[in-house]
Amino acid sequence: MTELDATDLATRLTTRSPAGIAEQVGQLIEEGQLPMDSRLPTVRDLAQEVGVSVGTVAQAWGLLRERGLVETRRRGGTRVIDPSTGSRPRFPGFSHVDLRFGSPHPALLPDLAEPLQQNAPQPTLSSWNRPRLSEQLRTAAQRDLPVRAETVLPTSTGSEAMWLAMRAAASPGDSIAIEHPCSPGIEEVARDLGLRPVPVETDGDGPCAEALRPISSSVKALVLAPSGAFGHHVLSPKRAEQLAAILGPGGSTIIEDDPLGPLSEDPGCSLSSLLPERTLRVRDYARAFGPDLGPCLLAGPIALIERAAAERSGGWGTLSYILQDTAAGLITSASHRRALAGVRRHYRNKHIMAVEALEQAELAVSSRPGSWSITIHSPDAAQALAHLAAQGVDLAASRHDQLRLVVSQLPEDPAVLADLAALIARATKQRA
Repeated sequence: MTELDATDLATRLTTRSPAGIAEQVGQLIEEGQLPMDSRLPTVRDLAQEVGVSVGTVAQAWGLLRERGLVETRRRGGTRVIDPSTGSRPRFPGFSHVDLRFGSPHPALLPDLAEPLQQNAPQPTLSSWNRPRLSEQLRTAAQRDLPVRAETVLPTSTGSEAMWLAMRAAASPGDSIAIEHPCSPGIEEVARDLGLRPVPVETDGDGPCAEALRPISSSVKALVLAPSGAFGHHVLSPKRAEQLAAILGPGGSTIIEDDPLGPLSEDPGCSLSSLLPERTLRVRDYARAFGPDLGPCLLAGPIALIERAAAERSGGWGTLSYILQDTAAGLITSASHRRALAGVRRHYRNKHIMAVEALEQAELAVSSRPGSWSITIHSPDAAQALAHLAAQGVDLAASRHDQLRLVVSQLPEDPAVLADLAALIARATKQRA
């Protein structure tokens, strides 16, 4: 068995993220530059040579195991195997996989040890009377936000930002329009605030103008996701103009949901260019950076942002500068932006593989490349969900005749995906 040298392998790597290391080592394996049955360096040795944590390399090796390119033996280390004949790690079962809420794959998150160390010790760290937004995150936001905004409010989570945006736009008892399908949890946030969500159907260009027009005068806000992160669309410029014309001057507040942040392949068109005084943007970084870092940016006109800020601890609450500046460091890091490109490819591949498996099982599906969710058509969604739950598969129903599968934590393993598709196919054919 060939022993691969840690120093030599490290010189071939130009990235420091788990997904980036896995992608580059996987490419070396597929090109034949790392021979079959050769043993990879230990995670400790390679981590030392690359200058990353042991956890970063361990996550990279986990992604390679998912792809069937390596296997780890208790005493034999991690070795390169032929994906066509090699064994894959035992799949723990779908009860261990998030298929409905859209949480990120743990191995595709960055190692935060180095960014925290580099960005935490800032001069303003212990200042009591400081702005809500750190200067570093302000600069990063100006560069990264896909819209122009008067001001930005940092929040700890996307749910908090959406909660504040809805509170700024509407009062209990009011109706708000929400595109369908929407991001997981959006309708629940509205109901928790005592609001009445009114679904607006979408097509490939965004919320349908014909569906919004009859309710436009009765809703206080329109919630939409221009990137279609959990839908089937990307908001087109023409559709944005139609929606702005329907809402008219002095009408509803627009709340743009951006749940994937820098992981979105296409941010879509924004209504902020047409109705800047009424458009809020919720840009969430948790799926890119992990739930312990976040943060989320609520961007928009000063009047609406101040109204939203007043709903949080009377306007006095602030988000940790340690978290803000660490996030800013990741947003502006050239190496991390390159790593995100690899992460996006992993999620896109998960989506493509899942759609192929579902279609091979003769299921009718709706989705688009770049989305994190797939709609599966079912005659009786509630009955199908109950049948799947008994098999340890937890999906959601986006409508009485639609199931929703979120792909972010799916393994990139055709055999496992075929098993899932077969379970869903059987569930959709059940009869009461």
